Amino acid sequence: MTVQQRPSGPDLDAALEVRIEAICARGCQQVRADIAVLEQGGELPETRGLSAAERGLILNELRQIMAVYGDRCRVDGGLER
Repeated sequence: MTVQQRPSGPDLDAALEVRIEAICARGCQQVRADIAVLEQGGELPETRGLSAAERGLILNELRQIMAVYGDRCRVDGGLER
């Protein structure tokens, strides 16, 4: 996933976008797992030191990104769940 593949929310600053890019670089399945961690109030390496509000912005942006993929992730030309 790249910046070109996702809409950039108006409330995101460049520092948060860099963190989102780092999370997305780990791939679709991992992003889904990371969303679950954030939903449970956990932290990721990329969210350490952020306020609850900033973590919420990142979580919302990740949800929007993953909504594009629906229930499936694309891997090597095929689909995976």
